[in-house]
Amino acid sequence: MQKVFIVLQLIEYIVAKMAILDPNILNDKNKELISYGELFDIQKYPFMVYFESMIYTENTLSMCTGSLILPLFVLTAAHCTHEADKYDIVVYRYINTHRKTMRYVKNIYEHESYDHYAGKNDISLLRIEYPFKDVIHYINMSGHPNEFSNGKSLNCIAIGYGQTDKSMNSEHFGYMTNLSIMYGLKKCFSHISLTTEFSSKIPLCSKPNIHNPCPGDSGGPLICNGYLYGIANFIYNAHNPEDMKCGSPHLQSGYLFIYFYRDWISNTILNTGNLIKLCDKLFKISVILIIYNFS
Repeated sequence: MQKVFIVLQLIEYIVAKMAILDPNILNDKNKELISYGELFDIQKYPFMVYFESMIYTENTLSMCTGSLILPLFVLTAAHCTHEADKYDIVVYRYINTHRKTMRYVKNIYEHESYDHYAGKNDISLLRIEYPFKDVIHYINMSGHPNEFSNGKSLNCIAIGYGQTDKSMNSEHFGYMTNLSIMYGLKKCFSHISLTTEFSSKIPLCSKPNIHNPCPGDSGGPLICNGYLYGIANFIYNAHNPEDMKCGSPHLQSGYLFIYFYRDWISNTILNTGNLIKLCDKLFKISVILIIYNFS
């Protein structure tokens, strides 16, 4: 048993009152969300994985994308793991463009308040049985609403192993694309009528563009300033709700904002006896001793 000692302390933030989208706004069939993208460099993004799972209630094989935030933990979307059994999930990681390895899942940690129909709290963690070898680095999390103050948008990268605008991508090659990301209800849903009080967190979203996530990209990372800011959750078309085809020019993608879930992520992993590494100044990290266990 190998033990790694590290020091961290997470200082709590005050979360302001938010509001929630009408569930009918989200197209559940298209939730398993890169069109007009390019192949990404595996060496530069060694934390990228994808996984397949059998959903027996629908008798379908589902596929989603995820990010290794620690040797044993994959961060992804809850709708990718909902109603799935850990024994039916296999996680894959490419070693290079021709070889990949696989790991089975030991535990699924789905957000306890996840609402499958409304798309709220759409976040999940997979605990794999053994670490993947030769992962040079894992992705660190960051992000803060203040970065989007005064209507500012950020240039970010979305990565996924799903379909493309031209192909079903049966080889599951990973693609990436650049997106301009906004934050807030007025920015993301200016054309949509909000009819209910929000209890979920305000998401991040892309500006309308032909570059957007496709089926299979759900759970994939939104990377801004070199950090994981969001998780791909859903797509929508404010101009034409019927046009949800991958690559449509008015399509927008929505992302769960990691900032609002940092406590859930850290507490979930710490309660399993493992370590979460959230190393960015925006999370105000200082010192306590935690033991990380490879078992």
